[in-house]
Amino acid sequence: DANITWSHSAMQVPGRPSRQALTEQAPLLYNFALYYERNNIETRLALNYTGAFVTDINLAANPAPEALGKPLHLDTDFDIFQGSTYSLDYQFSYKIGKYIQAYVELSNLLDTPFRTYIGRPERPIRTEYYKQRGMIGFRFKL
Repeated sequence: DANITWSHSAMQVPGRPSRQALTEQAPLLYNFALYYERNNIETRLALNYTGAFVTDINLAANPAPEALGKPLHLDTDFDIFQGSTYSLDYQFSYKIGKYIQAYVELSNLLDTPFRTYIGRPERPIRTEYYKQRGMIGFRFKL
């Protein structure tokens, strides 16, 4: 299974000479998944990607008297961005009898950091790691 979404957006920020992408909209998203289902076994491996995008626009005003009311920054170089991320998840389940299923779910296997930065990835504000997570259990389905 595969899915790719490419989007293009543009908005005019007052005082900036050129248009820029909308906030909170990643220009590229994709995922690839491998499935296997046979008899009592179901398994899935999925890779997901979200491209970097603007989260906050820096609209600080220029303090110079001759530029009153105009933005201090005329481009996205001081806007806040969320960096691109990858995630790799794995699921496995085995059906035991008619109603019970044993399962294992593992997520964030790549431990890709969550990053925010000012203008360019070389100017990070915050980098967070959430580690891998997993669940093991049984499901009862009627």
